[in-house]
Amino acid sequence: MASVEKIRNAQCAKGPSTILAIGTATPENCVYQSDYADYYFRVTKSEQLTELKKKFNRIYQIQTSQLNDHSSNSSQQLKHLNPNSQGAIAGNLHEIGLTFHLWPNVPTLIYENIEKCLTQTFDPLGISDWNSLFWIAHLGGLTILDAVEAKLNLEKKKLKATRHVLSEYGNMSSACMLFILDEMRKKSLKGEKGTTGEGLDWEVLFGFGSGLTIETVVLHSIPTVTN
Repeated sequence: MASVEKIRNAQCAKGPSTILAIGTATPENCVYQSDYADYYFRVTKSEQLTELKKKFNRIYQIQTSQLNDHSSNSSQQLKHLNPNSQGAIAGNLHEIGLTFHLWPNVPTLIYENIEKCLTQTFDPLGISDWNSLFWIAHLGGLTILDAVEAKLNLEKKKLKATRHVLSEYGNMSSACMLFILDEMRKKSLKGEKGTTGEGLDWEVLFGFGSGLTIETVVLHSIPTVTN
C-alpha cells in the first residue's frame, strides 16, 4: 500500500509554474432578484427616480411570471434556427456550480445563422448595414466573436467593448451583457460621443445559449449629458 507521502507527491505538480492570465476579478457580490431594483437604483444614485423604479419592478415581475413561457418559446426558436443543433450548448448544475459544454462546431452554427436572425430583427426598421449599429455581443469566446465579425464584415472596433470585457473578466454568461453595456457607456462618455452608443442611435444586443438558441434585442441609445 502506498504511503500518504507518496500519494501526496503524486498529486503535486513539479517544475516551475506559469501564470496563464492576469485580469480584473469579478467583484464578489450577491443580490437577490427581488431586491435588485433597490440595489441597482442605490448604486447608480438614482433613488429619486421613483416612477422609473416602479416600472423596473413591474418589468421584473412580468419577466418572472413568463419564465416558463419563455423557455417554451426558446425551444421553438431552436427548431426554427437549426433543427440539428439541439444540445450544441448544454448547461448543467453540479455541486461545483454551473458548467457548460459546447460542441466544437458552435462557432460554425452561429456563423451560418447570425445574419438571418439580424435580418428578421432589423427589417422593420429598414436597417441592413450592420456597421451602422453599436454592438453588445455575448462573450462566447474569441472564435465565436471572430466568426461573427467575418460573417457580417464588421469593423474591428464594433466588438472592441466585448473583447475588452472578455479579456478582463472572462465569460460570465448572461451577466456579461451588463458589463459590456457599462463599458460602452463609459467609453462614450470619455470620448464625448453624442449618445451612450458611441454616437450611434441603434444597438443590437445579441446572445446565444442552451440548445443552440440565438436571440437578438434592439436597443435605442440615449443622448449623453455633458456639463
